[in-house]
Amino acid sequence: MAESSAHGTESLVAVGMKLMDTLPFPPEVKTIPDAIALLEGLTRSVVRNMPDGWGVRLKIINERNVQYWVNDSTPAELSFGYVWAVANRFKPPYNIFVVRVVPNLNPTEEPGYAFDIKWGTLPQDVE
Repeated sequence: MAESSAHGTESLVAVGMKLMDTLPFPPEVKTIPDAIALLEGLTRSVVRNMPDGWGVRLKIINERNVQYWVNDSTPAELSFGYVWAVANRFKPPYNIFVVRVVPNLNPTEEPGYAFDIKWGTLPQDVE
């Protein structure tokens, strides 16, 4: 029996979230940007034979907004789970956060997909 793609999507997001919830981060990792930056290095060390230009990278937009760019074979749903769990785990106390897909307006120069992560204490901080 075939399963709907909605369940497959939910499952991949859940797996990504669980991986990040159980991954032991070093004690010096205390913020969302620190944790996302660690994912950059982790990807390079875990994935073998990755072509030049592939991987993940962190773009810091401001002190409460970063982007996570992915150019590898990881399904977007799995990466979304990673990023959501990292934001939830490392957001400052009493902060809210949002993770959104960023449209890639220049896929030739920046291949792959991206997530925009914003956090703050007020709803307008994450708009």
